Amino acid sequence: MKQTFVGLLVTLMAMSVSAQELEGRIYGRSVEFSVSNPAGVVAAMTRFNASEAGQNFPANVLLNQIIADGESDTSHTVDVFYASAAGMDQAASQPSMDGMRFLSAMQASADLNGAAVFTMDRGRGLASEPGTVTQLFSMEVTDAAAFNKALDKLWDSKAMKEFPGGVYQGTFFANGTDSSTHWVSFVAKDMATLTSGMDAFFASPAMGAYLKNASDFRTVTRTRLHRTLLAFRNDG
Repeated sequence: MKQTFVGLLVTLMAMSVSAQELEGRIYGRSVEFSVSNPAGVVAAMTRFNASEAGQNFPANVLLNQIIADGESDTSHTVDVFYASAAGMDQAASQPSMDGMRFLSAMQASADLNGAAVFTMDRGRGLASEPGTVTQLFSMEVTDAAAFNKALDKLWDSKAMKEFPGGVYQGTFFANGTDSSTHWVSFVAKDMATLTSGMDAFFASPAMGAYLKNASDFRTVTRTRLHRTLLAFRNDG
């Protein structure tokens, strides 16, 4: 059954995530779809971005195609990033005819599966762009103090800093019935770079030290792999 896409319209205003070290918290939303007409989704998003409403929104919108996500029937996600929580309110308060046409076109091409609101608390390196590949780890953290202490040490390690791409970390603010509370993602220019980079990172002494007691404070609940198809950055 087709579901409303009004929630997706809210995601179409965002601030960009730069390729440099993040300064301050960024807010985001990820919307999941089962897409029946991939070309129609690409056309709808491209047309909206080129419209007056799309060009006037300070936005960073990513369209990603799922490569692997277990038994999930989600085929694509739209991820959007905001400079503040107030920015999400601002986006919701500015509907437009361009947006309504976009929703109608999307509704004809995809089913809405769900959505999550999250924060991005730290990050560095390569930002997602068309062609990049991302591995996302979702986790349920049961001891936040122990998790943050261990992650702080790992974040500052030589192995993390030498990952050949981008690394980002944050928390889930709302995620439906999913028990995940935190996430970490690794972005690389292609699959070969991602796999070799992840192999080196997981083989490092720093990761070995982190994993030694990781089961005491967190459980990995989901691992997703996706490729970015579109990246719209209209924030200047």
